[in-house]
Amino acid sequence: MVVIHLFVVYQLSRLWNQQHGTHKNSLLSGESWSPVRDFLEFEISSEHATEHTKHSKYSGTPTHAQDTAWDDLTRPMFFNASLEELQRGGEMIKNLAVVEGGGYAATIGAYHELHCLRQLRFYVFQSRYYPNLTAAQENYLHGHLDHCIETLRLTIMCYGNPSLVSFAWGGDDATKPLTQSNSRSMCVKWDSVDAWARSRAPRNYALAEEQPAFNASGQNVATERIPTPAPTPNAALYTTWYLVNHPACYCSTVSARTQFEGSPDIRYLGRFAAVVATVGAALASFDQT
Repeated sequence: MVVIHLFVVYQLSRLWNQQHGTHKNSLLSGESWSPVRDFLEFEISSEHATEHTKHSKYSGTPTHAQDTAWDDLTRPMFFNASLEELQRGGEMIKNLAVVEGGGYAATIGAYHELHCLRQLRFYVFQSRYYPNLTAAQENYLHGHLDHCIETLRLTIMCYGNPSLVSFAWGGDDATKPLTQSNSRSMCVKWDSVDAWARSRAPRNYALAEEQPAFNASGQNVATERIPTPAPTPNAALYTTWYLVNHPACYCSTVSARTQFEGSPDIRYLGRFAAVVATVGAALASFDQT
């Protein structure tokens, strides 16, 4: 009789797993195609950010080295997508932003989310990145960062991280228990994302040096030094990358020719939408990112 009961339990468990697997596979078949998906690698990670006093190279009080690390992390944000790729991924093709030299400006969700995290970080440390904000600038940032919070909420709720987190007292003088976790999770190996993104990123643009967005007098001015680029820089895509990844969220009308022939200064004096004519199409599509 015991053997029969065990056999019944085994069969029921097997049936449930089959049904569960079939349902999951059915859902996965409904996912949109992405050019990076076949290049993703996975690993088990036990990394957690549970201690407020321990920082990675991306966290803690801002430093030049930290800014450089974030620049490097987000550098391959955009890539030139083909029309076939966009259509296969289910994207709308009306009014696509065309990139100089061919292709269409595109990114993947992970980089959009990193962009949002960095923009939130700029605001948290606004004494460094956004000193002397005006009411209009503050209003613009509130709208942008609210969008970023919603973007991150959707991603968090989509993936629903199931890792176990517990709470423990840190000592006799602790006023509240702190989070701790030894959970291991299957994660995308970021190197595989980074390698793919860099393989698709424009080859001929230079990384600008980051400076504060507004000066000590409260003027909405940021001076950015851009090294002389390669002979045929991808001006549109580089400018888009730079503007969405740096705290200068307003830009003046500056000729693309002057900007990319070694001129050391780009001054962000106008609204974000007042962009260089040759960059306008690409930049406008990412003003909503």
